[in-house]
Amino acid sequence: MKIRCKGFTLIELLVSMLVVAIAMLGFAALQTFSSRSLSSTAFKQYNSDALNAYVRFIESSRASIDTFKWGATNNLASLTCKNINSTNIFSDDEPSKAFKGTFNTLCDQYIRNRNDLLHIDFAVQITRNLNVGGINGLTTYNAEVALVYQPVPDGLRKDVGTVDELKQEEYCPFSNVRSSYNEQQIAEKQKSRAANNVVCNNVELSL
Repeated sequence: MKIRCKGFTLIELLVSMLVVAIAMLGFAALQTFSSRSLSSTAFKQYNSDALNAYVRFIESSRASIDTFKWGATNNLASLTCKNINSTNIFSDDEPSKAFKGTFNTLCDQYIRNRNDLLHIDFAVQITRNLNVGGINGLTTYNAEVALVYQPVPDGLRKDVGTVDELKQEEYCPFSNVRSSYNEQQIAEKQKSRAANNVVCNNVELSL
């Protein structure tokens, strides 16, 4: 009796290798997608933490804001990480110095010297309301925190550890400016943010 030993043909082997190659490519693509998703989630969480940190700081700064140099106006010029050291709204009182120092610390921690962003801008606008409800001496403050940034494309990292300033008012204007926009202007701002991959976050609070 003759026993025949049957093995794989060259075509079968090539087909098997092709199937394995396709499977491996799919697995690699899945790994890449998962890695980008995790990176994007971590990136968004980091910037959310940054915004929340500024909001919590502003909320706790009622006493410090009282000591600012308000002058005749009830609107302060926007504070940013770029102008915090050159602005003249701070007095010599300790609360005012503490505000400036903490603001600077947050800027160092969350805004300055970042290599995961192409552009970023951060601004705070504070408005003072005197004699609220007709009560003499009753003062409240409204603050708006704006964080606007443009990520590095495809999750890549910049070699340089600094970011260029993005014009916050151009992409992420404060509410007093937005209230004057018509529907067309609002739509144009939205298109501009989408076209330039700009993320815009505004938070308003009362103090």
